Amino acid sequence: MKEANIVIVDEDVEFLRRLDGYLREKLSFPVRIQGYSDVSAFLERNDRREPEAALISEKVFHRLSLDGLPRVILLLEGIDTEGAEIVADSPDHVQNRLRQDRTGRKGAGDDPECVIRRVNKYRALRRLVKEVSQMVMEAPGFTGTTREESEARAVLIGFFTPVSHCLQTTGALTLGQLTAARKKTLYLNLEAFHGLPQGIFDPGEEGDLTELLYYFECEPEGLPIQLERMTQTVGALHVIRPAGSYTALAEVGPDQWRSFFQALSTKTELEVIICDLSVCVPGLPDLLREFDRIYTIGRDDPISAQKLANYERMLRRTGHEDLSTRTRQLTLPMISRLPADPARYGEGELADFFRALIAEEGDLLSAGHGQMRG
Repeated sequence: MKEANIVIVDEDVEFLRRLDGYLREKLSFPVRIQGYSDVSAFLERNDRREPEAALISEKVFHRLSLDGLPRVILLLEGIDTEGAEIVADSPDHVQNRLRQDRTGRKGAGDDPECVIRRVNKYRALRRLVKEVSQMVMEAPGFTGTTREESEARAVLIGFFTPVSHCLQTTGALTLGQLTAARKKTLYLNLEAFHGLPQGIFDPGEEGDLTELLYYFECEPEGLPIQLERMTQTVGALHVIRPAGSYTALAEVGPDQWRSFFQALSTKTELEVIICDLSVCVPGLPDLLREFDRIYTIGRDDPISAQKLANYERMLRRTGHEDLSTRTRQLTLPMISRLPADPARYGEGELADFFRALIAEEGDLLSAGHGQMRG
């Protein structure tokens, strides 16, 4: 498996240590990180391989040559009076180079082939993760970002029920927060009209599930990096913004969905994938066969019981009765209060219910990755 070679140069030892650890934890592809708090050590380094990304503090930027560093993220210390980030202490030719291109996506002046992007180092480190992912993705020939075939895959958990108003999304998010506390967990919502509060998503971050699917169809090998670019975090849980329209989900064919989930589970560093499903997904019964466990939530009333019976009857009639072996029906307890913030769904009464469920499921949710399917 090819590693992305990343170099960090910053004299702030504590920041360097923190950024190194954060990148290793959050990036969804293998990395080799070399950190330098001493500029002389960086200049005298023996390893002269061209890094996929170099993160350089603005305080030392003017003391370095960009030769051999074609992709640079400039770690800024401040913002000028107009809000445009610049390098305050760098020589004029460096400031001019950055000002000539406000996007920071193309170098100018001394290094016409150098890509320079600027990120304030004191803002959310999540922004840095996305910039690094994007830069690595653009590195020529960098496609080796998948697991080896012998490695274990992520556990696929699906939530689907024909019963409405049964806390399916809340339950899926709660289980997600609990598993995310120990494993890298992704939550995906494939409902026709999702109920996720818009406030949980960063308005400055673009990209949703349909865009991720588009990039996957165009370049399957780039899935781990595109996933990293579009992922946001809610508490400890990784989340992709749902599709803006159910028609976009309905246009994705059954084979595309299967390929997508197989790649997510085998070609990324995810350990658990939790999917909130609905009937708007074409070929849903066949897709459910990709999941290790399907949780079907019911309610204690005659109409809900009849809906579940009709669903089970449909599975038998269409030859999908084998799904019963991996389906577990749940009846959630009466909940007096839920946390207002989905980031805190790992607390409270419903969390206690799913914590007990995790213990009952044993290795499925408590151990490492699932095993590769035959």
